[in-house]
Amino acid sequence: MADVDNVEATDAMAEDTQMSAGDAEAFVALSNLLDSITASPLNRSLHIAHLALCKATPALAAQLATAQDMYTSLLAVPENVWLPILEEKTAETSIAEPESVGAMHDLFVKAEADYFSVEILKRHATFLTTVSEVTLSEDGISMDGYAEEGIRDKLQEIVNRGEGDLSRGSEVWDLWMQWELSRLEKLEGAARKEQVDTLHQTFLERIRSPHAANDSTFEAYSNFVSTHLPPSVYEESMVTASSARQPALRQWALRADHEASLVNGPPAFDAYLRWEKHPKKVVTERVRCLYERAIADAANRRSADGQEGVAATKWEGLFWVGLISFIIEHAGDEQLEMSIFSRAIRSVPENGEVWAAYIRALERHGHLEQIPDVYTGAMATNLLSAADVVEAALAYGAQLKRLLMASDTPEPDEELFETLANMLKSAVEKDRALDGADPRLRLEKFWSSIYVDLQEPSEEIMETARKVWGSAVKQYANSYLAWSLYAQFIWQDLRDPERARRIYKEAAARNQLDWPEAIFDAWIDFEHRFGTVEEVEAAVIRVKQLSEKLAVKRQQEAAAYQLQTAQAPAEQEALQRVEDLPQSAVPMEMDATLPAEGEVNRKRKAEDEGEGSAPKKMRGEEQAATQQPAAPASPAPVAPQALKRDRENSSVFVSGLPQEATEEDLQQLFRDCGETREVKLSQVSGNYVATVEFMTKDSVPAALTKDKKRVNGEEVAVNLAWKSTLFVTNFPEKYDDGAIRELFSPFGTIFDVRWPSKRINTTRRFCYVQYISPDSANDALSLNAEELEPERRISVHISDPGRKKQRTDAGADKREVYVAGLARGVKKEELEKLFGAKGTVKDVRLALGPDGLCKGFGFVEFQDEAGAEAALSLNNAEFKKRRLAVTLADARAPTKREAPGGTGQGHQADLRNRSVRLRKIPPGTQEAIIQQTVEKLAGVRKVVMKTGTDEAIVECETVADAGKLLLAADRVVVNGHALEVLEEAAAQSRRPAAASTSTAMFAPRRTGPKPKAGLGHKGAIGRGGARLSFAAGQTMSTSTTNGNSTGAVNGTDSAKGQDEFRKMLGGGK
Repeated sequence: MADVDNVEATDAMAEDTQMSAGDAEAFVALSNLLDSITASPLNRSLHIAHLALCKATPALAAQLATAQDMYTSLLAVPENVWLPILEEKTAETSIAEPESVGAMHDLFVKAEADYFSVEILKRHATFLTTVSEVTLSEDGISMDGYAEEGIRDKLQEIVNRGEGDLSRGSEVWDLWMQWELSRLEKLEGAARKEQVDTLHQTFLERIRSPHAANDSTFEAYSNFVSTHLPPSVYEESMVTASSARQPALRQWALRADHEASLVNGPPAFDAYLRWEKHPKKVVTERVRCLYERAIADAANRRSADGQEGVAATKWEGLFWVGLISFIIEHAGDEQLEMSIFSRAIRSVPENGEVWAAYIRALERHGHLEQIPDVYTGAMATNLLSAADVVEAALAYGAQLKRLLMASDTPEPDEELFETLANMLKSAVEKDRALDGADPRLRLEKFWSSIYVDLQEPSEEIMETARKVWGSAVKQYANSYLAWSLYAQFIWQDLRDPERARRIYKEAAARNQLDWPEAIFDAWIDFEHRFGTVEEVEAAVIRVKQLSEKLAVKRQQEAAAYQLQTAQAPAEQEALQRVEDLPQSAVPMEMDATLPAEGEVNRKRKAEDEGEGSAPKKMRGEEQAATQQPAAPASPAPVAPQALKRDRENSSVFVSGLPQEATEEDLQQLFRDCGETREVKLSQVSGNYVATVEFMTKDSVPAALTKDKKRVNGEEVAVNLAWKSTLFVTNFPEKYDDGAIRELFSPFGTIFDVRWPSKRINTTRRFCYVQYISPDSANDALSLNAEELEPERRISVHISDPGRKKQRTDAGADKREVYVAGLARGVKKEELEKLFGAKGTVKDVRLALGPDGLCKGFGFVEFQDEAGAEAALSLNNAEFKKRRLAVTLADARAPTKREAPGGTGQGHQADLRNRSVRLRKIPPGTQEAIIQQTVEKLAGVRKVVMKTGTDEAIVECETVADAGKLLLAADRVVVNGHALEVLEEAAAQSRRPAAASTSTAMFAPRRTGPKPKAGLGHKGAIGRGGARLSFAAGQTMSTSTTNGNSTGAVNGTDSAKGQDEFRKMLGGGK
């Protein structure tokens, strides 16, 4: 711990050294840091700053060792701090001196006890093998504990620690095995044979365990067998070993993706842990090791600046709590449990949950004498938040109360009672002095209970309990809960109705009470129970007066809110005009539409983000619709238009609903607030919640006045929805709904995840994550800029519809050029370089074939029109031995190209053959969720939900993709519901004749098609003859165009047809 000597040494150094102004400032900063560390020795941020200052200032280099010693002695230190210390100490260690070797070994052990680290384990193993070269040589130095068996035991302990890392544990194991093989060369006779047998079994055990380097281990085993075993057993040994390692290979294959994702940090570890803890496959030691790796990773990130460091601190606490709970539930090992607690409080001394769990563990295992010191140590850290203080105090208080109540005597143990009362008084004072004092008054309720629950409490004791609540209403003067509990204690426990009446009157008259109606109701209920008819009447009259006054106040607040929101668009417009002026930096548009990739000759349109909006016109409708005139070359400025649908600002979130609540109940609750657009009820982790969206945001102020009202007798909370909603973008392309939920769930209960439709723009990659509380959303902002993939940082912000730009690409055609004549092997980067000479390139989109190579054309979008105009000069230019055709893109021009894998039958026929119809879709299913599901099974262009039905159309990339999707029908499951999967042509043939006039996206087949060769000839699969129809979990069957079933495709008669169909899908002849 820092002391005055360090400060005096610093002052003396400053006097004796000729310093620059910068050095002088550094010494002042060092002195201040040492003072702060003395006052709060377990504050990790101070130690990190101490190290950084010493490293950055050459004049303070001599202080670096002191800073390191202070840090490592007081707190658990991560790998990035330990490695330079160990490197320096190892270089200073004399291998020939037993004391020096022993001290270095002990330092390695101390470092390994703090956090898991493969690098530290490797260096420790290397150090021991180096020592063995001295102690085990012919004229070596004898050292106790460092003979051959002693070093072997130490190395095996290191290897056992490292085996938990499935990706890198082999690096430690290989070092050990190299040492063992080197020692084997020194042996002869029976000793050598015995050691060969031992190492043979060691190799077999290793290849039976899942790890990344299993192939390398197997190759090393092959060399070992060929070198040290008779040739006659080589083949048998290798066959046996190959068979024995197959389960390990399968287990590794299941984990390989998880292991690879761990470079992305704590969220990836959290997802891996959730998967590894599945009840059917949980392996206690494997999960424990994974927790250790997660904790170490978070600890290494804590020294990062800004939100990353804050988020890492939170993650480390979550992982420690998770590990503790897991060990208590699964291990049942007291020694392991206690060792984890001793490490945890060195790692996260600011975490009240860890301290509380430690206190309960000591009580469970009978170590009651240690609990007072543990609790005192927790409070002495001065690092606990208000919530952490409550957690630790309740754990200790509950233990003391159990001791107190266990006495058989009517009189309580006075000393124990005084200890408990004083502890709670001190904890309540500490809680109230901190930010975020417990609004649920858990400590006050527990404190009061120790007086009330005594067998025969005296009047003096009960008066002390009353003072607890008296101080609570002074501290939480505007909390209805504090006043309600105070009054309830008075009439229920003290049985003093007159005093309780005065409390109700005083509480009801408070202007800033957070829920006046609750006090009004409690007061009336109280008077009905204890009052005279005159007192009841007086209370009813007073409550009516106060309610009228409250209604006026809320109307004034609602009017002020409406005025503020009405001014917001004008302020936003004025701000936009300022932002449009030339500036050095342009603010990021949080909700900007991402540029489309692979969208070829598709019309750009503005898109309403509302999920309840009408579907866009499809191609059939576009051809029939009147063509709109092109925009003038220089359009006049247009005033900004209001958003079509302002979901977040027009919605409120309702929580605390009773289980039987219905949409009608909520309509009734908000009947006088305005017209509702949508009510969505959900059950989330046992909580019944809802979002209520109004037609306009003007209804929201009135809706907020319904906070603390009752629905079917249950109190509900009403809050603004947008404050608990996040706009999330730039996450990895592979992330789907499940991955997003795993990433954001550690921060709180997720109510919903909304995804955009990909009908027009197939590369849109953003979503909205809505929690059931704004606090959770604010906590999740720590994920912003987290690098989930190399060079890809996720963007997370509170959703703010006021900053949404209209989703339109008007004028984009003039900034974009169409490029044809491209070589198949051209890369996006090559085009960026070529066209970048003409202007700033915003995006390059290449049309790619199934083989991933360019199909010969693409689009280049520039930041401005000037760049596109300049790019036209590249028309007819030679590029990669081919002539380019460069023209301005024209989104209105209809494409005549066949789709990839086209059949040559024309656009409509090809579209039908590439399409699949889904039925029995659960109500409320998002279009994007369906697309995420089917994209895992086949190549998909887009999914279109059929409004008013339980159907959707899936347009696949190729006919083969449509076939793959049909064959995988049993895997098309959405939200736990198996969908029916039909060939689109067959689905259309089952419709009534009137369907032929439909204006849906996929026009029905023209009657009486002429027979064609190839796929279109009569009887061919997918065209005019037998139709394929699959439902999830059913046997594949065929049906004719008139709907008659031809039987299951199970028997030998159908085998050939099925084989031919699969061959067709694979491109065979």
